[in-house]
Amino acid sequence: MRNYAIAGSLLAALLGVSNVEAQGVPAAARPGAAAAPAAPAPAAAPDVTSDVTSRDAPKAHNPVLEAFAPVAGGLTADEVARRAVATSETIEVKNAELRAAAARVDSAMYQFYPRVSVKAAYSRLSPVSITLGGGGNVVGARAAGPLGTNATGGVVDSQQNQVSAVTVPPTAFASAQNSYSLSASLTVPLSDYVLRLSSSMNAIKRNREATELNVQAERQKVEGDARIAFFNWSRSIGQVAITEKSLERVQARLRDAQAAFTVGAVTKAELLRLESLVAGTEATLETARAFRELAAHQLSIIMDSPEQDFALGEDVLAERAARPLEPLSGLVAEAQQRRVELRSMDKMVESMRSGEKVIRAGQLPRIDAFAQYDYANPNQRYLFLREWRDTWMAGVQATWTLNDILINGSSAAELTAQRQGLEAQRKAAAEGIRMEVSTAYTDSRKATAELGAAKRAAEASQAAYDTSVQLYRVGKATTSELIDAEAELVNANLKLVSAHIDTRVAETKLAKATGRELHGQTKVAQQ
Repeated sequence: MRNYAIAGSLLAALLGVSNVEAQGVPAAARPGAAAAPAAPAPAAAPDVTSDVTSRDAPKAHNPVLEAFAPVAGGLTADEVARRAVATSETIEVKNAELRAAAARVDSAMYQFYPRVSVKAAYSRLSPVSITLGGGGNVVGARAAGPLGTNATGGVVDSQQNQVSAVTVPPTAFASAQNSYSLSASLTVPLSDYVLRLSSSMNAIKRNREATELNVQAERQKVEGDARIAFFNWSRSIGQVAITEKSLERVQARLRDAQAAFTVGAVTKAELLRLESLVAGTEATLETARAFRELAAHQLSIIMDSPEQDFALGEDVLAERAARPLEPLSGLVAEAQQRRVELRSMDKMVESMRSGEKVIRAGQLPRIDAFAQYDYANPNQRYLFLREWRDTWMAGVQATWTLNDILINGSSAAELTAQRQGLEAQRKAAAEGIRMEVSTAYTDSRKATAELGAAKRAAEASQAAYDTSVQLYRVGKATTSELIDAEAELVNANLKLVSAHIDTRVAETKLAKATGRELHGQTKVAQQ
């Protein structure tokens, strides 16, 4: 009887879950707690003395449910996901790649603009000597006609006039040593407009679309990972709460055992076993606290915020609106259609196909229209003039570099091989997504089943606990039996908490696997 009196003074610190009768409110008033059927009033026990039949079981509280009570302004899954997306470095990398892709689109368009160039030049030329012949004599006659000779042997013209000779010096021209020129040219790639423009622009635009999808895929990944990190942190809160309460229970049982050992009610071996249990529970508590700190640290990194004691702002134990779990085949088909990773690969394949056409077009002759205007001093088309003169020319030219046939052929073959490799990767990714959906589907069914089982276990534990309380009041249950019943109920509620969180994690993974939006997802449950 003395042991019962000691237990009555300690149970207020030992019990961790409120019972229906003690608190006066139904257990279902808190999410995750199941109402237990009212226990029948126990029959009177004639063999129990009057000093124990009047005992009342102490009132208690539920530490797990209290730990999960939402706090105004605390963290929610949506808030963590939003802040993670806003501060993610990987998303910023993808955004930078998107900006680069947009710039490539502009660059590709500019390459097909007519090429205009302007040139201004000054040249200093070395001096040169230009002549039209050097030295000699020129014979002059007064009358036209053939020349002849007179009686004395002199040369005369047709009128018998004496012919004379004059010495002529060499004719020389001075060369210009300073040359100035202003010129402008225009080249229009006619063949590129026909053979390359459409394919090139299609390739660049599909590449940009693929990059946009990559940004979207990375955003969904970051958001999903952030939500899972939030739920894991929520789970750690419950682990710490239940372990702390478990430590209180085993410490109380150790104190009872120590008191009983002094009067010879328990053996030394039993006392040592309890001391070992306390030490093991203390180590478990430190592990649970370390996991909670690690989970909180992960949240601070994900949200790029200073470390702090985060408060839970979402009731993770609230019942979610259930909807039927869709068939696996339908979920797989939805994932194949919605997953942006596959759509991005499809865009890249299209881009490579267009790129192959652009490269192979380089094996054909190139046709360009051109025009040029020159304003120079001296202008080469105006001989012997040292002054500013303008000239122009226009035409069409065809160029065919035979080496380009081999070079562009090899480049096209390389791009074809890369495209075929990407198509194979796309098939492998589709199979991986199919497996991911199947795994998420199985986890969702498992989480739903475990939640139902946890609810039933919580109801059974609540009923067992209420029965133990009634038996304790009339002296038909020991302190150890009551504590065991309380421990079973707390553990059942912890499993129920974990089951609720597991359903949240499972629905997040299933939404990620199928490519659905993660915000505002409802619980996926079986009918």
